[in-house]
Amino acid sequence: MRSSEIRADAVRSSEIKDESIRLADIAPDARTSLEARVRVATAANVDVPTCTQALTACPNLLSVVLPADNWLVQAKLTMRNNGNPTILGATCGLVRVGAAELDEVSVEAIAVRGAVGSSIPAALAGVLVDAPADTRVALRCTNGSGEHLDVDDVAITALEVGPSGN
Repeated sequence: MRSSEIRADAVRSSEIKDESIRLADIAPDARTSLEARVRVATAANVDVPTCTQALTACPNLLSVVLPADNWLVQAKLTMRNNGNPTILGATCGLVRVGAAELDEVSVEAIAVRGAVGSSIPAALAGVLVDAPADTRVALRCTNGSGEHLDVDDVAITALEVGPSGN
């Protein structure tokens, strides 16, 4: 019997041998709905410029551009003192560029003056619902004058979490 001769609902999933169907065997429209869209950006080390304003006004350190849809966005990083200690409550966060913060993490201090290399791991997360096409999500950090904050091992991962309502 050829596949075109099988009527709808004639074969149940329990009747199909595990791993016998590949994604390429599925119709293109169905395949598209099964493929997860993921966007990833990474950087080994980023020197944070001085920015004493709100995160929404600081420069992007790393970013991803997302197509229209619903997205779970996560970032992992290590905030590190690379000179003078960060003592003024440094903050790093995920920001929807042109809009608002999604999540932030603050530290009161990283090390003491002269103790270069002290670090603190951080994780951030946010959800975008019905994000328009070309939405940019960025990691941004504040850094006081005279401080020297770096972020290491930065990764932003965005995972499509459902069909858009648009």
